[in-house]
Amino acid sequence: MVNDHLNTQCKDCMVVVNATLLLAKAKPRNVEAAATAKHIYTTLCNSSRLTEVSGDLQTLVEGRCTGEKVVYPALQELFDLIARAVYDEVVQLSPTGPVRQETRLLQSTGAFDYVPTGSDNRNRPDMAIVARALPTDGFSNAIAKEEWRNIALVVEGKWDTERANKGGEPSQTDVTKACGQLARYVLNLYTSQPNRRFAWALITHNTFVYVCFFGRDRVYRTQAINLATLAGRQLFAQFVICWSLAGPVQFGLDPTITFNAMTQEWAIACFDDGCTDKPPAHTVYYAKHSTMSIRPSLFGRRTMSFFASAEPNGDITVFVKDAWPVANIDTAEGDPRNEIVLLRRIHERFATHDPGVPYPQLKMGGTVQQRSHGQLEKDDATVAYGSIEAALPLRDPESPTRVHRVHRRMVMTPIADRLNTLDNFYELIVVLADAMTCHKKLYDDCSIFHRDISTSNVMVVRENGRLQGMLIDYDNAIYLDAISTSERPERTGTLPFMSIGNLEGNDTPRTALDDWESLLYVICWLGTYSLDENERAESTQSAVPKPEIYRWLEGSMVDVAQAKRSAMDSINMFGAIRKCFKARTGGSLLKRLARNLYIALFQHEECPGAMLLDFDDYEDRGLSANSGDYYDPLKDRVKYDKDITSKCHEVLLNAALEAQAALLSLSS
Repeated sequence: MVNDHLNTQCKDCMVVVNATLLLAKAKPRNVEAAATAKHIYTTLCNSSRLTEVSGDLQTLVEGRCTGEKVVYPALQELFDLIARAVYDEVVQLSPTGPVRQETRLLQSTGAFDYVPTGSDNRNRPDMAIVARALPTDGFSNAIAKEEWRNIALVVEGKWDTERANKGGEPSQTDVTKACGQLARYVLNLYTSQPNRRFAWALITHNTFVYVCFFGRDRVYRTQAINLATLAGRQLFAQFVICWSLAGPVQFGLDPTITFNAMTQEWAIACFDDGCTDKPPAHTVYYAKHSTMSIRPSLFGRRTMSFFASAEPNGDITVFVKDAWPVANIDTAEGDPRNEIVLLRRIHERFATHDPGVPYPQLKMGGTVQQRSHGQLEKDDATVAYGSIEAALPLRDPESPTRVHRVHRRMVMTPIADRLNTLDNFYELIVVLADAMTCHKKLYDDCSIFHRDISTSNVMVVRENGRLQGMLIDYDNAIYLDAISTSERPERTGTLPFMSIGNLEGNDTPRTALDDWESLLYVICWLGTYSLDENERAESTQSAVPKPEIYRWLEGSMVDVAQAKRSAMDSINMFGAIRKCFKARTGGSLLKRLARNLYIALFQHEECPGAMLLDFDDYEDRGLSANSGDYYDPLKDRVKYDKDITSKCHEVLLNAALEAQAALLSLSS
C-alpha cells in the first residue's frame, strides 16, 4: 500500500526537465570550485578513461549484461573512475583551501541490495553512494556498509533483457515505477538526516541513467542519459564532478544543522525574525538524535521536531520545530500562513484571556538564514532550488501563484510528549479534552481556525504531577475572516483524519465542524490501532483482515471520502468501527465517547437527512438538492455549526470528567 501511494505521488509530481537545468543546480557556486570542476571535466574527457572502458563497465556499455545485478558493479566502476579524476586534481590544492575542505569523493559502498545499518525497515537500496572527505593517505576503494545517516545518494536499478535487445529506452511507466521505489529510500534519507533539505538520486534502466532531484513538491528528472555512448558518460561525469565539489549546500545538506559524533548531538542554529541585528542573531540549541522526530513525508512541509537544550549535553528545556510551510508572500508580517506571527498574536490574546490549558509559547522564531552567493539569505524554495522551479509551469493550474515554501524554525515551550507515552485510554480522553478546549478558545476568542487535528498535533504535557493536553502545529491555521466562502475552500490536514468535505474538496464552507469531525477520526484511529506506534505499524502492515478504517489510507482523497461517508452513514455502520477498538483500560469509555461524538456530529436532530451520508433515498425523504444534483446533509449541517460544536465540546468534557475520576480510582 505504501509503495502504491509513493508511486502515485511520484507519477503526479514528476517533471521531466532538460539535463542542463539540473546540472546548473549541481554546479558549485564558489568560483574557484566551479573552475576546478571545469578543469577536472576537461582533463577527464581528454584522457582515455571514459573511452577505453573495461571490466563490468565495458559489459554494461556493450549491452551484454544478463540482469540488473551486473549493472551495480559497472556503475560502481564509473563512480570510482570519476572519483579518481577528482582526487588527482583536488589533492594538489591547498589543504586549508575551501575547495579542498569541501570536496567529497562520491563512492559506492560496495555492497549491493542491502539494508543499511540503523534502518527501521527492510528497504533495500540497490546501491548506496557515500560522500567521503578527501583522504590524505592516498585514494582508497575500501568502503564498508553504511548507516542511512551517512548515505549521500541512492540508486534504483532495473534491467529489461527484451528491451535491451531492442536497444530502446524504458517506458514512462517503467521509469515512474522505479521512481516510486527510489522514493522509499529517499524517505529514509529524510527521516535519518535532519540536515537534508533536498535529495539527489539515480534511476538506472539497462544502459540508461536518469538523474532525479527530489524537491519539496516535485520530483525533477532528466531525460535518459545513455551510458553506452561517450556523450552520455561525459554528461554523467559532469554531474558527479559537480556534486563532489559543490559543497554540502548544493548537495542538499543544511549547514545550520550539524552533527557532533562525539556528543551524538545535533547543533541547531535558530533565528529570530524579531531581531534587528545585522547579520541576524541566532542561538544554537542541542538535541540528541534519539529526541528527534521527523514526519515520514516525501513532499510538503516535512516537519521535524527536536527536544533540545541550550548547551551541549544539557537538560532538555525547549521544543524546536523545523518546517517548510507554504507562504503566500515573502513579507513575514503580511503572510497569513506564518505560524510564527500567529503564535505571537495568540500569546498576546491569551496573556489577558487565559485559556486554562497549555498552548505553544514562542521563545524565538524566524526564517532560517543560509549563506548563498557570498551573503546570508532567507532560506526558501528559490534559494534551495534556484532556477529549476522558475523554469516550470504552475503545479496547481487553479492557483494564481507558484507553490512557494519558506524554511522556518521555532523554539517553543512547554516541553511535551507524544501520545504514545500515555498509559491508557482514560489519559487519552483527558489530553484530547484539553487540546480541543484550546481549539475552541482559539476559534471563539481569537477567530483562529486550526484546520489540522491529527494524532501528531496533540501532545502530552506533564507538569507538577498534572496530566494535560496541548494542541500544536499551526502551519495550516488561518484567521476566520481570511476564509472566503465564495471560493472553493483550501484542502488541509492529514489524510486519515481529514473531514469528508475537506477530502472531497467541495464547496461546503469549512468550519469548526471539520476539526471536530477530524477528532472523531483520531479517536477511531487510536482506538483501533492503539496508542503504541510500533503496534499500530504492525497492524497496518499485517496480512490479516484489516478493519474498516484501513480504507482511510487507501486510494485517492475521493476514495477515502467515500469510505468515510459509508462508515458514517448510520449508527449501525459506525458501530462496525467501534467493534474494532482495542480492549484496553478505558476502552469502554472511549467507545462511548466515540458514539456520542458521532451522534452529535452526524445525527443533529434539527438537520434533516443527517443519517443519509451515502446519497441514497434522498427523494423518498422529500429532501431537495443543495449541492449539484443531490442533497448533502454535511452542507446543511453548517447552519447549525455553533450548536453542534458546543454539543461536541460538552460530550468531550463530560467524558474527561469520567476519565479523571477513573484515573484517581486507579491511583488510589
